[in-house]
Formats: sequence, C-alpha cells, structure tokens
Amino acid sequence: MNVLETILTAVASSAAVSALITALFSKSNNDKNQSLKYVTEERGKWRQFIKESSSVIYSGNYKNEKEKVQLISQFILSLNPLNVKGNKLDLKIIELLKQIQDGDNSRKTLDNFRDCISILLKHDWERSKSEAGKSRRKIDEENLKKVLGTFYSLPEERDESVNK
Repeated sequence: MNVLETILTAVASSAAVSALITALFSKSNNDKNQSLKYVTEERGKWRQFIKESSSVIYSGNYKNEKEKVQLISQFILSLNPLNVKGNKLDLKIIELLKQIQDGDNSRKTLDNFRDCISILLKHDWERSKSEAGKSRRKIDEENLKKVLGTFYSLPEERDESVNK
C-alpha cells in the first residue's frame, strides 16, 4: 500500500502542478487579449475622432471661432508633441493646425493638412493590424518608409531632435 500511496501522491502532485501552469498560461493569454482589445478599441475611437475633426477643419464648417479653437486644441492634444526622432509627421500636423487656427485657410495649407492626416491614419491602421496579428508582415523600416514617405527617416539617419 505504501507504493500505491507514493504513486497516487506523485500523480496528484503532477496534476496540481500541471493545472497551475495551465492556469497561469491562460491568465497571461487572457490579460494580453484584454489589453489588446482595449488598446484596439481606444485606437479606433482615436482614428474616428481624427477623421471627423479633420473633416470639419478641412471644410471650415465651424459654428463659431470658439468651436474652431476648441476643436483644433483637442486635435493637437491628441497628437504626440515631442520633438524627438521619428516624430516629424505629428509635428508637421501641429504646425499646420496652428497655421489654420491663425487664419491660414489657403488651399495649399488645407491640402497639406489633409494629406498628412491620410498618412497618419494609414500608418496607425497598419500598426493596429500588425499588433492585432491580422497582418502577416510586421511593420518594418521599408514599409514605414513607404507609408510615411518624407515624414520617416531610417534609424541610422535620425538625430536626437527633429529641429536642429
């Protein structure tokens, strides 16, 4: 009976360890999925805000000057203001928004704004697909250069700050 108890104890211990490992693995996967779902949903909301806001800004259909200032301010706050390597696009959009807020409604400024927003949205969409595992290819330096064009520089070409 002593051998049988030893075997049963060993099997029970193995089952308990196995169940614990499975539970930890499941929790880890669940946490990752929840985080990815949250980030994906928030980015979707962000993209929708960017689309709707940029449409109003491009068309100039504000109720009044106060709404214009508020919308442009919210837009700027939704972008990355840091003057660091690889952030040329957000900084260019912020520059264009300030020009628009100051009254520059020229076709050139508005078209540049619209084109920059298109690039921003395309880049974010590709990044979201890649992170969600929907895209077979990961975003690499070559693909970033294709999407971002002149707003992207290879890591070896980057300076510490955008404006030197």
